[in-house]
Amino acid sequence: MTQDTPMLTTEESQEPDIELDVITSPLVNFIEERQNSPTGVIIIDQREIQRFNHRTIGEVLRRQPGVVLGGPPGEDKDVQLLGLPKEYTQVLINGQRFPDGGENRELKVDRIPVGLVERIEIITNPTATIDSQGVAGTVNIILKKAPDERISDLTITGTTLDSAGPFGGVSVLYGDNLGDFSYLLTGGIQRRDSPKIKFKQTLDAQNRPTEDETENEGKRLLDISLAPNLVWRVSPRDTLSLEPFLLRTEEEKDATRNVTKQRFFPSGRLQEQQQETIIKDEDKTITGWRLGGHWERELSTTADMKLGLFFQRTDERKDKVETRDSIITTFVNADNSPLDPARPIRNPGDINAKRRQNLTRGY
Repeated sequence: MTQDTPMLTTEESQEPDIELDVITSPLVNFIEERQNSPTGVIIIDQREIQRFNHRTIGEVLRRQPGVVLGGPPGEDKDVQLLGLPKEYTQVLINGQRFPDGGENRELKVDRIPVGLVERIEIITNPTATIDSQGVAGTVNIILKKAPDERISDLTITGTTLDSAGPFGGVSVLYGDNLGDFSYLLTGGIQRRDSPKIKFKQTLDAQNRPTEDETENEGKRLLDISLAPNLVWRVSPRDTLSLEPFLLRTEEEKDATRNVTKQRFFPSGRLQEQQQETIIKDEDKTITGWRLGGHWERELSTTADMKLGLFFQRTDERKDKVETRDSIITTFVNADNSPLDPARPIRNPGDINAKRRQNLTRGY
């Protein structure tokens, strides 16, 4: 008696060598939204942010086409679109302007941790739903919303790269849904260091150094941010949302600048040397907060109505102390001469007076 043994086909006996990465439905919605948008829009979701391990919003935007980030080395804080200055680009948080410190009250995007962000929209041509104050375009930062189920996340980032300076950050996220009420508690803290060394030299027509400037600056920034979200479903068609937001940055900057200026006799010898040391100690605190919410009513499957109320404020405080120490040394126009006890005439236009002085002293 013969017993048949089932034979496995080739596809059943081999294990797959490639694992397919399935795109979830939210990503499909982002792609469809970008394809169906009547204007130029770039949507950056959490998946892309986590893929490249970005630390701040500035690093995320720097990788996008047509976006330029301005600021000192190691700081990506000023967004510029279409090659225009930063004043022509507006930055929104959840579709609303959030004034920041500085002369133009523009928002420094490197202050916001990526752990608080759901997605980023870069809009070059605004629609009727977006404020059109940005001539070059708009960057809309969408913060995370209250979830439909329990979620929790802890993100820790850090680096010690010398080019950008040390960086460390922690962001926490926890949310849940309790029937008709859902909430999200999220916040982050990050520490950034931005060292800078600058050297500049000025030469005259004879290729002699007339001015040397060296500056060493150390900047330390501490960012604290809170962005909770509370949602109540009052009725099957009515929803109330509360969206407070807090952003605080403490900046400490110490700088030492050494400036050396030199003047020479026509013979080429050193006539006067001025050495100046400038020490700066600056502390700055920027605190911005927003308290707002909105009521949304579903009119139909394709239309809804939303009413919102926001109150926000930004305070900037700066303490700056600057000390200067200057030493001026003059020399006579002779070989191995000591310091000139009499200061030379300082009026550059009185050339005849200088010549008479030199003849009188027997030079």
